[in-house]
This record gives sequence, C-alpha cells and structure tokens, in this order.
Amino acid sequence: MGELLPRDVYSDDVAYCQDLGLVRSGPAGLEIANPIYREVIPRALAWVLEQTLPIPRAPYIATDGTLRFETLIGDFLTFWKEHGEFLLKASPLAKIRPSVPARSRPGCESEIST
Repeated sequence: MGELLPRDVYSDDVAYCQDLGLVRSGPAGLEIANPIYREVIPRALAWVLEQTLPIPRAPYIATDGTLRFETLIGDFLTFWKEHGEFLLKASPLAKIRPSVPARSRPGCESEIST
C-alpha cells in the first residue's frame, strides 16, 4: 500500500470497462451504462487508486491488525470530555443519556459522568 502505480493502470481499467459496455463517455464524464452497476463499478475502479494512497494507521490498531482497546477507550474519553456536553445537550432525548466513564485506568473504579 502507498506505492505509486504506472499512470496507465487506471486508464486501462476504464478502457476495459468501456470495451465491455459497462461505462460510456457522457456530457458529464463517465456514465454507468446499466443502473444495476451504479454501486459496483465506481468501487471497483476506485479500489486500484485506494491501494496506492498512503493512509496512516489509526493509533488504536496494532501493526498485526488487532485492536488496542485501552488506546481506543482513552482516545474516546478524550473526545467525549471535549464534545460530550454539547452532544448531550443537542440530544432530543435528554433523559436517555449514555454513561461514560470519566477516567479509564486499568484496575481502578471509573466515575460515571452524564
């Protein structure tokens, strides 16, 4: 991932789709020839480009792909402390509020704030 592809890779894919009659040139650019494929064709064509984008790994995902739960909870709590009050006030169901721990340290009881 993150490696540059030759410029003609994407255009070869588009040309192939045109040869198959899946897409055609229209006034606004490429058009999907059959409405059944409106979801699939763009995803398939974009996949090649997505593979070349250098996307940084989220800090709560380990290099082996596993979830770092403590990091995820810590990041969520940081977000909640900054935005939680606004989100609760903006909720149309003010009486139904989530319980979110104010602190998250392994081995200690967490306080609940609403």
